[in-house]
Amino acid sequence: MSQLKKFVVSHIPHIYSEKMADKSEVIVLDVLHKNEIKSTDMIQMREMASYLGATYKHIVLTGGDHVTCEREQRAKRHVMCSNAPEGRLEQLEPCVEDWHCVMNFMMLICFQTSQRDYCSLFQLFTRLGRLPKARKPKDDMRACQDALLIVFKGHILAAACTELGIEGPNDDINGVEINQTLLKDVTLKVAKRLAVISEPFLNESVPDTGDGVHNYARVLCHFAALVYLFIDAWKEGDGERVIRCWKMFMFQLVTLQPYLVHQLMWGRFVNTHGGKGRNIPCDLQNEHVNKLYKDIVANMGANFTEVASIRAARAVLSLERLALAFDKHTGIHPEATAHSTREDE
Repeated sequence: MSQLKKFVVSHIPHIYSEKMADKSEVIVLDVLHKNEIKSTDMIQMREMASYLGATYKHIVLTGGDHVTCEREQRAKRHVMCSNAPEGRLEQLEPCVEDWHCVMNFMMLICFQTSQRDYCSLFQLFTRLGRLPKARKPKDDMRACQDALLIVFKGHILAAACTELGIEGPNDDINGVEINQTLLKDVTLKVAKRLAVISEPFLNESVPDTGDGVHNYARVLCHFAALVYLFIDAWKEGDGERVIRCWKMFMFQLVTLQPYLVHQLMWGRFVNTHGGKGRNIPCDLQNEHVNKLYKDIVANMGANFTEVASIRAARAVLSLERLALAFDKHTGIHPEATAHSTREDE
């Protein structure tokens, strides 16, 4: 099957492919000693952003998870009788970020079942030795993604081998011309077999085999394909594909001004290293900064004050660059969540 490898597209192009390959400049703001659970604190935090939007006369998109967006909507309802537009927080438009959405969806897929349930995801994780790290996506999102990808690839390769009439993925394909058309035909047949795409796209019905294990595998592949389509879209910085994924997650894009739609579609990624396929969602970058900040203030003890916390927040990225430079010059390999050299086999 390696004969088809040269026809596989590594980076799906879009209108901003070259721009999204540029390295992003990340700016960390000061720490606000507020608690978003409290409505008064939430209002005070959002008033600062609202006055910023009123000053520059544009709408400010504020991101977060579903809970944060709901709390912001609640804060806007509390001040809806204010006289000034900025007091009513009209300059703010909350939006749910991508990484938290995928994490919530993964929690639905990777629910715990019995290890005796044959071919269930939990049982496959156990056979692969991926438990307990892949048990709860909220505790270790990356481990759960990697384990799900292995299971998903296994189903895809098994279906592809069946369609090509070969025993395993390392066997050569004989009797047919190896070209791009063959790859497309096999991909469509695998999609039909595993119901990765729905009936309206196929223009034909997907047969029900009556086999519960096979039907479970089809549903699992359908959900896994959606997750990794979402992840690949944000790696490439492809806002249009991300919005299509959101629509498949039953997300309804509200009617906004054209420039806000453009910002919401393409301004949701950060590329801290530069290069194609190296983008991450803004909320995931924010989680990285939060972790660095917590590591800094963890050992302050009695020295932890509001002034010290603000000073630590301003120094987060500088200290990270200093630590990485020190590790590089002393020969310490940085922590990594993936192999330095990509291997598709």
